[in-house]
Amino acid sequence: MLRKPRRANRLAILDAITTLLFQFVPPFCISLWPQFILFNFSFAGPFNLVGKLVANSIEVIIMLKVLGRKKAKVSVKKILTNSLLVYLTFCHIKSITPVYRFMIFLLAEFGLTLSFLEIIVQPFIHSYNFSWIYFTVDPVFGASKSLKTAMLLAYALVYEIIICLMAVQFIYRYVVLLKPGSVKLFHGCNALCWFVYISVCVAIWIALLVTCLPEPFSKLYTRRELSDNYNYDVDELSGFFIVAFEPVENVATIRLNALLCTAGLAFTLLAQYAVMVYCGVKIQKKMKEISRSASNKEHRLQVQLFKTLVLQITSPSLFYHIPAIVMFAAPYFDTKLSVPSGLMIAFFSVYPAIDSIILMCVVTEYRRAMRKFTEKALQFLLNLIRSYAESDETTNTQETP
Repeated sequence: MLRKPRRANRLAILDAITTLLFQFVPPFCISLWPQFILFNFSFAGPFNLVGKLVANSIEVIIMLKVLGRKKAKVSVKKILTNSLLVYLTFCHIKSITPVYRFMIFLLAEFGLTLSFLEIIVQPFIHSYNFSWIYFTVDPVFGASKSLKTAMLLAYALVYEIIICLMAVQFIYRYVVLLKPGSVKLFHGCNALCWFVYISVCVAIWIALLVTCLPEPFSKLYTRRELSDNYNYDVDELSGFFIVAFEPVENVATIRLNALLCTAGLAFTLLAQYAVMVYCGVKIQKKMKEISRSASNKEHRLQVQLFKTLVLQITSPSLFYHIPAIVMFAAPYFDTKLSVPSGLMIAFFSVYPAIDSIILMCVVTEYRRAMRKFTEKALQFLLNLIRSYAESDETTNTQETP
């Protein structure tokens, strides 16, 4: 019975090591290269691409081994979509700056990580009256209760990192257009300040979620609900329980840990959306001002990148960011709910592919590169078929007396 979980655990560890070595270490080293080395490294794009393809190939094999063919198909499609985006970005797109390419790469990577964790952890959210529960239904491989909780926490943190990266992209576009002298904040060692920013946001989420680990009252309040709906014993369940109220002398009293967690999560999300909206409005005004002086090609690229950012924020916001805020606030209103929110988790996993498709469809240079890539692929297939047919015809001719 333990053989399959142990095998899956080894594969999961292999995937984590592969991702670290081939996808995150190379671009990080290349970004710091100019600060310490006197000569330029001119193969950054191909170097990153090879690492990406190696890591994704290993991930495909791992998914097929652990998840089976049906679940793996969805993840493989997401991997292919993000791999295509990175390939086009590094090998065919020349007008986008290296810094912005690196941001696109990071966003694609963490989006892919989110979908991979969703398959492995299988998280679920359930809203019940004055509470909502974030728990794992049935992880792919057997693990201890503490490890399941850690994986749930990792899934939430990757989601927060994606939101942070989107905010940083808006800030970068804002700085490029309105404060060009501050672009140095995104180069070399100065870029570490954005790493610190994301790390602080992640640390806040860790501190908030840890306060909502299961304890006697939250277990008592949700025990019957989880048993009736999922046939789960709450004592064996791994997750985070946010219960808004607790009766004290027959009076409903707000629980401080739940209030802090809910308010903190909502604040970090809304604060970053405020940054995106502010930068977006300023960028729009500035683009109208420079449209007369800038060249048509340059202005078109700036407009397309801005449209991409707006679409990348609008589409997920409508589907699950706004519903998430509503879910956070629902326990504090006098509502009787018993609603599984698995659909929102499903949208989470679809997001990485949508994000990549938006960028490749909106930006003209991506569309041209995609068309060239398709033409080359078709030409390669036609040449392969033609050569096979000619060799087969030659063989038949030689066999004929």
